[in-house]
Amino acid sequence: MIAATLFVYGHGNHVNWGDWHFVQLPSPGDLIAVKDYKGMIHYATVRHTEHKVTSVHRADEAPSAIVITDWKSAYDDDGSDVA
Repeated sequence: MIAATLFVYGHGNHVNWGDWHFVQLPSPGDLIAVKDYKGMIHYATVRHTEHKVTSVHRADEAPSAIVITDWKSAYDDDGSDVA
């Protein structure tokens, strides 16, 4: 698993949705689905990913990633459109 910080742009805002685990980092154009704490599923299209690399000689730093997305829609877990 890869941990990455997720930023979502939509409705004129950009919001840090926190850190999420990915099987692999998504590529631009990929559609991702994120379930929120209420059980709603949000869909977003990936704009780009940013990688922070670290030296193999620095054990005190870890590599990190940010995934920048555009929000598309949200659905309740029963499939009804909420936005």
